[in-house]
Amino acid sequence: MSGAREPFSPLAATDIDGWRRSVREWLHMLPDNWRLPVHDYVMHGDAPPLKLRPAIENDLARTLVPATDADMPRLRTLLAMLATACPQECWGSPDAVAAWIAAGGVNGQLGAAAPAARRAA
Repeated sequence: MSGAREPFSPLAATDIDGWRRSVREWLHMLPDNWRLPVHDYVMHGDAPPLKLRPAIENDLARTLVPATDADMPRLRTLLAMLATACPQECWGSPDAVAAWIAAGGVNGQLGAAAPAARRAA
């Protein structure tokens, strides 16, 4: 086995532009200060903010204990976005998140520049 990963399911099943439009629609339902970090995590594999990482890692206790009442609908939207619009490989456990970051997100999976190279450009 070569160790190369298979294309992840949402991108393999649809055209990349349609998928990006779908993710953008979800992003606009998130609070302003969550949009760019979530986008950069999914698309480029940038580390998610500490406040959102437990939700992305599917850690219920670390997600809900510090959350405010105002955070609950936002977290619900984030989780719905991850579950329905994002590649399954990008969320669900600390190992999945670490692997997603290492792979460079969607763009890294598609052969685009890794986050460090993107920032240096």
